[in-house]
Amino acid sequence: MSAAGVAQATGPRVDASDEANCACRTMRATRGCRGTWSPARLSAAVAITRPSRVATPFSELLCDELEFFKAVGTSEDVGPGVAFMRRGESVHDVYLVVRGAIAAVVSDTAGRRPIVAFALKDEVCCAIPALLHEPLPWDGVTVAASSLLAIPAERFNDAVRDRWADRWATRALWWLTEFGARANEIDEANLANEVAALLLRHRAPNGIEGCSSALADVLDVDDDAIEQVLAYLRRLGAIQTTNSGVIRVTQPDKLHNLVADNGRRAAAAASS
Repeated sequence: MSAAGVAQATGPRVDASDEANCACRTMRATRGCRGTWSPARLSAAVAITRPSRVATPFSELLCDELEFFKAVGTSEDVGPGVAFMRRGESVHDVYLVVRGAIAAVVSDTAGRRPIVAFALKDEVCCAIPALLHEPLPWDGVTVAASSLLAIPAERFNDAVRDRWADRWATRALWWLTEFGARANEIDEANLANEVAALLLRHRAPNGIEGCSSALADVLDVDDDAIEQVLAYLRRLGAIQTTNSGVIRVTQPDKLHNLVADNGRRAAAAASS
């Protein structure tokens, strides 16, 4: 899948049960990336979007790469809530986050702007689209006041070719797989399946704190919509929620079934 394909990989919109979709018919795009996110809010949202099996995100640079950026990069300061990269544009610069955070935001036909990924301190943003010579598949939006180092995409590509070709070939394959999977989870017709997929993506042994608000932030829906879906998943027996708001996945097979059923219905709709 190409970088542009990631943004188009959501596939046909299909319905599950009325109960699972009750929140989807009333959800509104109310969260967004406006203003400055607190560290706790950002940490919870990042945990939801990143697979728990991945110890180090692909976007985190190694020492020699950090030294390269610091030696030749141009410093830029960007305020919170600024969309300074636009979906569909050519990649002119590759950015290293020195301070703050960037959210990769896509759009859907329901008017939501869900988040597919984050770039944090010492992580790079839009490197893979630059290497693949593809347009950006998302908007890059700061969720905190951020300091960045920018390197022209051509210079970055030359450095990768000369110094780190094998390293970035592996990262590109990982990126296409993970971002493609995340894009496929975005389905405004079935919010329950999106929530199930995200809960499966990050299953902490002791549960996830602040999970309800993080899900609302990442999926760009209101709190009531998320609460309706979580109530449905509790009735299924798939999750438990503590009084302090920690969510624990108790029967992952039921979440897998939700996601798999949606995939089968999407395949059937595509072939009909």
